[in-house]
Amino acid sequence: LYYQPIFTRSLKRAARVLTPSESVRKQVIEAFGVPPGTVVATPLAADAAFLSAQFDAKSQQIIAKFGVRRPYLLAVSTLEPRKNLLLLLQAYDLLRKGTNLPPQLVIIGKPGWQNVQQTEWAKRWRESNDIIFTGYVEQHDLPHLYAGAEVFLFPSLYEGFGLPLIEAMASGAPVMASDIPVHREVCGDAALFAHPKNPAEWKAGILKILENLPMKREMIQKGRERVKQFSWKKTAELTLNVYGMDRVNGEN
Repeated sequence: LYYQPIFTRSLKRAARVLTPSESVRKQVIEAFGVPPGTVVATPLAADAAFLSAQFDAKSQQIIAKFGVRRPYLLAVSTLEPRKNLLLLLQAYDLLRKGTNLPPQLVIIGKPGWQNVQQTEWAKRWRESNDIIFTGYVEQHDLPHLYAGAEVFLFPSLYEGFGLPLIEAMASGAPVMASDIPVHREVCGDAALFAHPKNPAEWKAGILKILENLPMKREMIQKGRERVKQFSWKKTAELTLNVYGMDRVNGEN
């Protein structure tokens, strides 16, 4: 009730609106009637630590302190409904029933709002250590966890950009993501996409990556190439250009 009118009024008053993706740019224009020339996409990027990530002896020590063992599947997100983690738990349940020794499912992130349902669901397997909720992980540990993952999973229903996608690809993890426009924009052809409400499709996709080593290697290579299109230098230049546009147009 507070946010909606304030946000709408701010959009209409703003000289420029910056969005983290072209997908959100289009949504702002269509949903709020903001003039297209006012809205500029300034995509995000991965920190240099992810670009040089490799799984090594130090990585092994880091994952061990979280109770993680290889092989494992990885998800990184705040624990809230928008992140669609309940679907991931359902897909993992299907995978577990059809596989004798499934990889662990490791979920990194701090609790958000209304995360009770997925937490209750996960309690079924806590004793067997099949599912690991690490909570918040420090930034310097994240590249190691990405680098050791068999598959990085990102089932969000909505994202403004999806920074973990870039971090995972930069770290050499094959990516499977929900099939929504912003994920297509960020990942291009470097990821495997699945419907965000179909657990069976996610199970099949995970198995496809796990069982097809040439495909997995190709996804990793495509991911490393894809992240080269994103850099914080480019983000800074695009942001600086916005101020230049205002000076040209005589705006303050």
